[in-house]
Amino acid sequence: MKKITVTKETYDQYKEQIIDMEHSCFEGNLLFDDDEIEEMVLAGSNIFLEENNKLIAGTYFQPLNTLSYDDFLDEDYGCQFNLAGYLNVDMNSNPLATYLRNIIHSNAIYINSTAITPEYRSKGIIYQLKDALFDHLRKLDIMYVVGHAHDGKMWHINQKYGAEGLIEYEDWYGQGKHYFYEINLLKQHNDWSCGVYALYYLLKLQKNKNIPTFSQLYKEINPSEEHGTSHDQITDWLDKNEFKYFLNKGLDDNSIINYQYDGDGHYSVLLFEKFTSKDSFCLYNPAIGKNEYIPVETIKENWYSKRYGKEWSLKLV
Repeated sequence: MKKITVTKETYDQYKEQIIDMEHSCFEGNLLFDDDEIEEMVLAGSNIFLEENNKLIAGTYFQPLNTLSYDDFLDEDYGCQFNLAGYLNVDMNSNPLATYLRNIIHSNAIYINSTAITPEYRSKGIIYQLKDALFDHLRKLDIMYVVGHAHDGKMWHINQKYGAEGLIEYEDWYGQGKHYFYEINLLKQHNDWSCGVYALYYLLKLQKNKNIPTFSQLYKEINPSEEHGTSHDQITDWLDKNEFKYFLNKGLDDNSIINYQYDGDGHYSVLLFEKFTSKDSFCLYNPAIGKNEYIPVETIKENWYSKRYGKEWSLKLV
């Protein structure tokens, strides 16, 4: 199976296959005409999976700040999704709207469509496609993925990747219940994966060209619901891949620590050298998918793991 991107120059080569795939997945108001499908595919970027010279699945997406009210306008249903509502601003009257739209959400993409040919459904292809998409976006430092999903299999698949439903539609353009969802790619998608998220974040900080994709790192470390991620799983992976590191050198900048958070050991990345406020540490916290300030004394009092010991930290060389 090969991963490809369809460009303006190659679209005609794949046009018939893409249109057939869309027609096999959507109907009614969710089925676009041929010109609209081409516009969606080429509006931003796309990822397709190809097997034996045939497209079997694809997803197309574009920067959120390139969309407008008119992109969701329908003559029968009006505009069911208003971008301004998501940004919590009035795009027409708020003078900060343009700033918010282009700066704060410049690292967000909207999923225009995801489609799989009928004979390849229920074979796990959707997970390969999602992994390829999210790995690609993480490399680009995209933080948010937003889109709409039907209340069924696709919604539940997105939930496995951490999707949170922000708006619920009882009848999305006449096609039944849908959700407008958001996935924060920095936020752990289950309760036992903080170690993988913290390590991936730390590797990205080092700007090392040899870092794996997130999905590859997750599979190789293999955290479990019962045990989470042990210190040894992290160091064994680093040893195997010939990364050098220091252990237990104190609360140092750009290092992973394991501390008590919500009643259990939790990995975060300490960033305090460049992002410190008085008497506080700034950490990247995978549980919330962003940085937060925590008082120094709070960290010191809770710098232990009931499973794996006290005052553990790891810093890459």
